[in-house]
Amino acid sequence: MRVVVCALMIISIALPGAVAATSAAPCPDVEELMNEPLSMFDWGLYRLRDFLEAEFDEGPLSPHPDVTVRYRRYDNQITIRLFSTTSHFADQDDAREWCTAAASHVRVVLGVDPDFEGREVSRLGSFFHHIEVEQGVAGRHPRIGAELDSMTVIDVGLGYRFDAPLDERYEMTCCGPLVGRDLSLTVGAVDCP
Repeated sequence: MRVVVCALMIISIALPGAVAATSAAPCPDVEELMNEPLSMFDWGLYRLRDFLEAEFDEGPLSPHPDVTVRYRRYDNQITIRLFSTTSHFADQDDAREWCTAAASHVRVVLGVDPDFEGREVSRLGSFFHHIEVEQGVAGRHPRIGAELDSMTVIDVGLGYRFDAPLDERYEMTCCGPLVGRDLSLTVGAVDCP
């Protein structure tokens, strides 16, 4: 009996190691992805999106929009994109108000003071650094923070649900630079410049 118990113990210890040794390795394409480093710029975009998602999930604005942050290399632009559907709103005036409030909320949580004329910086640069660095890019290199601000736009989009009645289908876009007061509001599908 003692021999059987010892044999079972040895098998139970050795078996997982044997299974792990025979597991499949990733294909070359996946392995290449696994070896690709994450840039500080990518990390900053990810942290910015994560921060904005949390702000809108916990914030006063309803409905909570979907948030994406992307970089377009061809025009060197960071786009903060917020999106919701028009089915949440009673009419286009209500949708316009939400669109403007959403863009303003992004500016406020990123430190752009709407009442302070001439404020030229946000806290956007604070997302582009290693976690242990407290001041971030804007604290170490003010011109980099200002450059990030100048290349960032807010794009708030509202689209209709496909099951909405035809007379209630409309799209709306509210766009503007991160820093400043300008916002353009357009009924119809457009991309921010």
